[in-house]
Amino acid sequence: METRKYVRSWLAACLLTLSACSTSSPIVVPAPEVVRETVPATLVRPCPAKQRGPLKATADIVNRLTYTEGALATCAAQVDGVRAWNEGQK
Repeated sequence: METRKYVRSWLAACLLTLSACSTSSPIVVPAPEVVRETVPATLVRPCPAKQRGPLKATADIVNRLTYTEGALATCAAQVDGVRAWNEGQK
């Protein structure tokens, strides 16, 4: 009998404690909105294509080297731009 009294008292205390936590109306929290940032289109253009063709004279080698260095510089500038854009997102 003593145990029942103890259990009832304990249960009543728990219910009183838990009832203080309830609110009259639930709080409605809006769902989070996911925002996905994308890299600007100018930074993800394809790199210049490589040139292929016969090399018949020294001028052809010089022209291809000039083109290749320009293409590499263009690609490097795009990668640097992506890196800078990425740093700005932090």
